[in-house]
Amino acid sequence: MDKLNIKKRRVMMYFIEATQELILNEGIENLSIKKIADTAGYNTATIYNYFDNLEHLLFFASMHYLQEYIDELPSYVKSAHDSRDIYLLVWQCYTDCAFRRPEIYYTIFFSNLRQNLEQYVESYYSYFPLDVKKYPKAVREMLLSKSIKTRSFYLMKDCIEENIVSKERAEIIDNLVICVFESMLLKVYSGSIDASVAKELVNNYDLLPKAKSVMEIFSEKEGYIKKIKTEEIGKAAMIIGAGRAKKEDEIDHAVGINIFKKVGEKIAKNEKIAEIYYNNGENVEESKNMILEAFVLTEEKVEKQKAVLKII
Repeated sequence: MDKLNIKKRRVMMYFIEATQELILNEGIENLSIKKIADTAGYNTATIYNYFDNLEHLLFFASMHYLQEYIDELPSYVKSAHDSRDIYLLVWQCYTDCAFRRPEIYYTIFFSNLRQNLEQYVESYYSYFPLDVKKYPKAVREMLLSKSIKTRSFYLMKDCIEENIVSKERAEIIDNLVICVFESMLLKVYSGSIDASVAKELVNNYDLLPKAKSVMEIFSEKEGYIKKIKTEEIGKAAMIIGAGRAKKEDEIDHAVGINIFKKVGEKIAKNEKIAEIYYNNGENVEESKNMILEAFVLTEEKVEKQKAVLKII
């Protein structure tokens, strides 16, 4: 980093630290450019030499709080035996830290900042580089990626390559994990659930609510599975309450869909291919039909998808 950028980073830190101080003392909702400038000992015009607006500065200040999560990661993942363990342990570390500072994590990953997120992340790491050499490859890629969806799926990719889960199911699982996390984080942020309760819920699966009913789904015809439309599966899960159609919709954490078959497998007529876990039967028939339509069958044999395409 050249001298000009070193000087720029030093001044930026004055504003970042002032923002963090105000967040701690007055709350994130009470921030203003004037308050930050006064706390840092500069005039408001100076801030705009370094940041586009309040959101830009707030993002940089929030990213500094992620250092706590980054520092704690090694102690979580050191006990991992495979990529599934890494996926679960990274998420555990992430949720533990996020529930301690829900306003920061919600601001970074789920607020209106997302429209400029890639630009802000790239800019942030240009001034405050992250040393990721000590982490496993999947974790390194995850830390440097620019959205929660890509961050999470970087971890899931190794699960696919190790044949722990198919690509279709991995996408479904990952989307549902993010939906559940966003809902829980918002509840902690709004004060409708205590952080300790949220932490216990996400880390102890036995405490999670269980669906009242299960519907088994059987194939209506035989053939080879040419394709499973994952988007349709996601919609089928959403309409029974596992996702949101609108921002204000509540997520039912007890419901979901379990898919038993993979692309390339041959299925017989009346063979079970999935299960729907639900509480409200209002949309369950529609969900069932969507799942059946998501399975594209053919009479011709289909090559099973390889989790590892090539070892180089």
